[in-house]
Amino acid sequence: MKVALVDNMNNNFFALARYLKDLGVDADLYLIPGRNQRHFEPQNDTWSDLKNESWIKEFPVSYNFRSYLMPLKSKLKRLMLKYDKIIACGSSLGLLTKAGVRVDMFIPYGSDLIHSPFNNYELPKKIKHLLRIPIMLYRSRLQGIGIQKSRSIVVNTNWKLAADALKKLNVTAINLPRIMIYREKNPPKMDIKYGWLSRHDFSIFSPTRHEWATNSDPMPDFNENKGAKRNDKLIKAFALFVKSRHVLKPILIMSEYGSDVLHSKALVKHLGIDNFVKWLPILPRKELSVIMKKVNVVADQFREGMSATSAGTTNEALAAGKPVIANTDGACNDIFDPYFSCPILEAVTVEEINAWLKKLSDSTSFAKSIGDNCLQWFDENLSYGLARKYIGLLSSNH
Repeated sequence: MKVALVDNMNNNFFALARYLKDLGVDADLYLIPGRNQRHFEPQNDTWSDLKNESWIKEFPVSYNFRSYLMPLKSKLKRLMLKYDKIIACGSSLGLLTKAGVRVDMFIPYGSDLIHSPFNNYELPKKIKHLLRIPIMLYRSRLQGIGIQKSRSIVVNTNWKLAADALKKLNVTAINLPRIMIYREKNPPKMDIKYGWLSRHDFSIFSPTRHEWATNSDPMPDFNENKGAKRNDKLIKAFALFVKSRHVLKPILIMSEYGSDVLHSKALVKHLGIDNFVKWLPILPRKELSVIMKKVNVVADQFREGMSATSAGTTNEALAAGKPVIANTDGACNDIFDPYFSCPILEAVTVEEINAWLKKLSDSTSFAKSIGDNCLQWFDENLSYGLARKYIGLLSSNH
């Protein structure tokens, strides 16, 4: 079976392509030109040199507005004809639809399902950009049509925003998680670079994007529940943990990533815990994985009504075999959710986060058992087993 994977948001399809290739599928990955998220490029997810990997290609069309005005049929349809199956995500689905290409599997990463088909984006503020509005509406229409024509849609249907979007589009989906992480076989230990971690008796790592004080990642209930990640709860919980002197040298490590980093730094200073917090620049996922293996616990997002099961940080922690504290909105206790029985440490309030920090720091054996269970769950549910389910779905699509 020859398969094309189009777009690579969050490096999800790079991970999926590697699993497919390991399982004997001839898979090609198409990257969208002009994307500026360099930390999500394939090379940032692997320690192997990708320079001579011919299966990683550039898609011939970018996501700029001009692409929606150009004739694409000859360019894209001819290219896709050499594949038995096509998997797409992002706006590539709309462009493929414009070219008359029907995809076999649509695996949304988020906004390409819950926002794009409904033009849920801020309209241009400058008068000279008003001409973009018809193109934006056309782009949304193409995305919606592409979703409706997809032979299969794979998404966690327990995610309410996804379920609502599917209902609006009058389509059904297969309730499966998406593959996000490919576990590297022999990553370096980087002991010299991160040797400073050994000076601390309890370490918490949260590379999660900082979105809590502003509504930059639009949330309809922002006035009630604030921004998308609620990193402020973790910072407040850690401040309580520090002041309780439960351990002597704790450290919270966070990434300078997201629109609210400055707000988070101000909160850290206000709570008087500057000496217990370390900030790292945005790092490639392969390096985040190395750090996760060295810390005691990983912490993700804590927003009400949002499940961390769809977030990269939580899944990276599972793959690293580390305890992860996050809000899953009850997913791990829901028998119909793909993450049912996943050993994520559920927390949504400052007090709950603090309680887990104390319990994990009290018992290294408890922390290790949770981490071991996380890795086992990942291997059984989010790795090759899940990739085989995808292959089965592709084989049954006609």
